[in-house]
Amino acid sequence: MRRTLIATLLLATLVAACGAVEERPRCSAPGTCPAGQYCAPEGICWRDDFKPAIDAIEVLAASPTPRDGQITVKVRARDDRGLAGVSVKLDLQPDQLPAATFDGTDWVHTFDLAALPFPYFERAVELTAVAIDEAGNSTQQVAVVRPTVTRLRWVYEGGANMTPVAVLADGSVIAGLGASANQLVRVSAAGAKEWEATVGSLAVAGAPAVGLASIAVSNQSGRAFMVGLDGSVQNGSGCDTTLAIQSGPAVGADGVTAYFGSDSGAVFAVDAGGRCMPSGGISAVATTPAIRRDGSLSAASGSLLRSLTPLPGLFQENWNAIPPNPPPPSIGLDLDLPLAIDATDRVWTYSTDGNLNVTTAAGVTSTVKTLAGPAQAAPIILADGSLVLGDATNRLHRLSATGAALWASPPDLGAQPLTALALAGGEAVLLVPTFRGSLHALRVSDGSTVWSAQLTTGLASLRPGNVHTAPGAGLSLAYFPSSSGKLYAVVVDGHLDAAAPWPKVFHDTRNTGNAAAPLP
Repeated sequence: MRRTLIATLLLATLVAACGAVEERPRCSAPGTCPAGQYCAPEGICWRDDFKPAIDAIEVLAASPTPRDGQITVKVRARDDRGLAGVSVKLDLQPDQLPAATFDGTDWVHTFDLAALPFPYFERAVELTAVAIDEAGNSTQQVAVVRPTVTRLRWVYEGGANMTPVAVLADGSVIAGLGASANQLVRVSAAGAKEWEATVGSLAVAGAPAVGLASIAVSNQSGRAFMVGLDGSVQNGSGCDTTLAIQSGPAVGADGVTAYFGSDSGAVFAVDAGGRCMPSGGISAVATTPAIRRDGSLSAASGSLLRSLTPLPGLFQENWNAIPPNPPPPSIGLDLDLPLAIDATDRVWTYSTDGNLNVTTAAGVTSTVKTLAGPAQAAPIILADGSLVLGDATNRLHRLSATGAALWASPPDLGAQPLTALALAGGEAVLLVPTFRGSLHALRVSDGSTVWSAQLTTGLASLRPGNVHTAPGAGLSLAYFPSSSGKLYAVVVDGHLDAAAPWPKVFHDTRNTGNAAAPLP
């Protein structure tokens, strides 16, 4: 009897000290225990106060990593009771912890940078591994390697002053080389030269334009050439306009005929078959003609704006002061910036005296705004009809169609802005190169900076940009040539704004200068 009582007292003491086994929570699998406990093999939850260990973190990425590239992280981790999983954090999205996948040895996760926000031009990113055990204990460790993510995809060395580029459907670009060169080059979307063609005896003048099967390009010797997409010159020694050509061509709706302005005062219709048809002359046509939706050409001759309609065998001068036609309207001092055409076919010009003028189809011109001139940036026209242009004080402006300022504080870009490029589909931005080689991504809403970078060195200037978007892609490749002969390919968010009537210089990616041409 006494032995039984002692045994009973001992058992009670043990139960009080340790707790009855049957009173402990039971579990059926990892993760089914209360917080702070793990599921033992016998199906009972036990407390776990020990954190897991991270033995190694390996970062696999290109150096540097393009903004549309990938970063893979491999994590080796362990826990004496049971590892629940590993997550990897990228500081571009610090509040998100994507789970890694176990491959039998390591926990692996790949970040697709194209799907992540990146409000920078270039930046080293931080990666953190987080290991958690079944009881909820966690350990985190920052990777030693910090990959640098950059928007700069490649730089092509052209060797001579480069014109703005035209972009083909496959992302390759066509550029003219100036200075003492007389070459037209095609560069692939990967930055490799595909071919080079000799066009004339002096520097290429202005941006090339692409039609259905030909590339139109001019030379300061006064000759206009049509070049095949394979680099073959199609019209022999070119159309001789008798005096220098200072700017690039426009391409008509037929995709075959190109229109060049010449210092001879005439506009020439040129095609691959050898046509070389001049209009009448007034004074030198220094800018690329622009084509309205009705097919008529707008061309600046000195201080006058001309309207010409191409007809079989001749040009009809629409503003000739012969009743009922008005005289050519004055648009200020000599114009050397490209034209823009809005959704109602009005022509916008920005002259060297700083006057922003608009001309109706009836030839009536009015000054909408006077800014500090002479400027380097031709206007573009956004989807809401507002205009973006730079002035000689290094500031970029966004104006309504009536000239009202839409930004409270126009940004100072540190150098004269060149013509902007309007994008849509990402954070609403304008890409703005400058006369001193910097590139700025600005918000359309208020002109504030999303990111900026200095691309060129020394005094080299950039040229107005162009952009290519692969089908279905959320990012694009923007191209910015420079006066030093380098071509910069930059990964940008979004695509050319197809809702804007004139989103870039020369209107579209092929540089047709034609308001009726489709936008991608």
